[in-house]
Amino acid sequence: MLILSTLSHGQRLTPIDEFNYPAEKELGKPWVLFGSEDRPICRKDQPGNNGYITWGPTNDADGEKKEHAGASLPITVIPTKSIYTYFFRVRADTDSPNHSFGLSSKKKPINFDSLETQILLHTYEGSLSLFTRDGADLKVAFSDIEQGKWYNIWMVVNMHNKSYDVYLTSDHKGKATMDDMIARDQRFRNGYMDLLSFQMIATSYGTNEAYGASIDDLYHVPKKFLANPSK
Repeated sequence: MLILSTLSHGQRLTPIDEFNYPAEKELGKPWVLFGSEDRPICRKDQPGNNGYITWGPTNDADGEKKEHAGASLPITVIPTKSIYTYFFRVRADTDSPNHSFGLSSKKKPINFDSLETQILLHTYEGSLSLFTRDGADLKVAFSDIEQGKWYNIWMVVNMHNKSYDVYLTSDHKGKATMDDMIARDQRFRNGYMDLLSFQMIATSYGTNEAYGASIDDLYHVPKKFLANPSK
C-alpha cells in the first residue's frame, strides 16, 4: 500500500518506510539492525493486509534478555535553521513495553544515549504512557495508552533552537491540531545538530514479551505538517 499525499505546489509526499514487506520477513537493508538475534519482523493486518514491523529483545541461550534490540535507518540530513516533521504510528503489544523512537546523531545505533529526540513507550504509575526527552530528562507526556491500539505521532523538529514538539492522536483521526500537542519545546539530549538516523530501540528492562511494540507508516516532511499521510 504505497500512499502518495500532496503538499503545496503539487509536491508529492512519499514514505520513508511503510513496512509493506512479505509476512514474516525480517527487517533488512537499508535498516541497520542490532542487539537481538530475533530481528524486527513484518506482520500483516487483516483484512487490509497492511504490513507493519514489530520488535523487541528476546532471550539469549542462557534465558537472559538482551540489553538492547532495534534498528537504525539513515535519513536525509536536516538543514540548519529548518523545520522537519516525522510522522509514524505506534502500538503497544504488551503491558510493559520499553521501546523508544527518535532521531540520532549516530549513523549506527549504540544505545539510548545517542538519541537527540526520544519518544519512549513505557509505564508510569501502572498506566501505559508516552515519555519525551527534554535535555537530560524524560518527562511523562501522555498516559492511558491502550494496549493493542494504534496511535499517530507527529514529531516536529525545529533546528533553529534544537528542540521538538510532539502531537498524538488516535488512529482514526485525519490530522492533528494544537489541542493534540502533548509536548512542546523539548530540548535535544546533547544539543548535536547533525541528525543522521531514525532509530527504534527496545530494552529488556520491563519488557516481558519478545515482541513488545509495533511501528508503521514512517514519513518525513520538510516543514511543519500535521496531516495524516497514512490516510
